[in-house]
Amino acid sequence: MKKLALLIALVLPVLFSCSKSEPEFHKGEALGIYVGGQRYASTIVIGTKSVFTFGFDIVGGTSNKHSVTVADESVLTCSYTKPGVTHWDGYNYVEYAQVFIYPKKEGVTTVTVTDTESGEKTVVGIEVRKSNFVFPVKTSKWSEIPDGNVGYLWFTKDSSDPKIYLMDKDHNTFSVWKYKFINYRADLSKTGMYLHMEKILGVMGTPLEEDGAVVKEWKVMYNQNGTVVSAEDAIITLFDDLKMIETKADEVYNYLLVDPETGETVIELDLPSEDYLDL
Repeated sequence: MKKLALLIALVLPVLFSCSKSEPEFHKGEALGIYVGGQRYASTIVIGTKSVFTFGFDIVGGTSNKHSVTVADESVLTCSYTKPGVTHWDGYNYVEYAQVFIYPKKEGVTTVTVTDTESGEKTVVGIEVRKSNFVFPVKTSKWSEIPDGNVGYLWFTKDSSDPKIYLMDKDHNTFSVWKYKFINYRADLSKTGMYLHMEKILGVMGTPLEEDGAVVKEWKVMYNQNGTVVSAEDAIITLFDDLKMIETKADEVYNYLLVDPETGETVIELDLPSEDYLDL
């Protein structure tokens, strides 16, 4: 079973790593960190429930031997991979020093990297925010997402607060919904995976009682190489905390939300990325 198409689409926008052609340790250079192959001075932002391994590479210094400390270990912890130990950086097997970050809760802290021979230090700011899966909307026939101004579906990844934010391209919110995934394996009339949505807030935060109660349920389908297949036949596990099922397809290019009554595709979603917009 292959997940290559999805893996590439998910990982490329957010994975911090270096390829073999990028700088490794250069003795005598100022100690610094690299993120995505570029020397980095800004705060690194990661998500509380990131499904990716985030980190940074250590370049320069005197000894290529380091100590790593976290100012507030209630926010995150780190692991250090010393030089010469072959490990996978997301693109290649490499042998330079890396630090990997494991978020624990929302907050801001720093990671200090020290060259153990010279005592030279560099400090990295880390901010941990709520993480979301962001699905670009390609087309929409649903009045809640006007087709002329389609934008995004933001799924919160915290199972204690499962919400979908329907947004336009400028991140204005059309409405906010609670959601859950339901697998109707036992119901032969409905068989498959469904996205169940209950409206909480409307445009500009209009309360539910003023905007009208709405409940929608979509059958989740996939466009696989131009062929529409049900979620029963795909191999995608995106929402581990929310129990999205894992199924069996080789390649998946985009998601479809289908009206279970008519069989019509109402919403077409592109492959998701992970993002940290403050909603």
